[in-house]
Amino acid sequence: MKLGLKRNEVKVVPHSDEWHKEFLRVKQAIQDYTNLDENRIEDIKV
Repeated sequence: MKLGLKRNEVKVVPHSDEWHKEFLRVKQAIQDYTNLDENRIEDIKV
């Protein structure tokens, strides 16, 4: 999954179920490299 934007760029795109899968992958990586508790890392949906 390609994430990220160029500086000063805004994109509006349709929802993708892949976003939650990517969040879980990144959350696990953060937990692997830090001492943060699992409940301190959240996926915020608007």
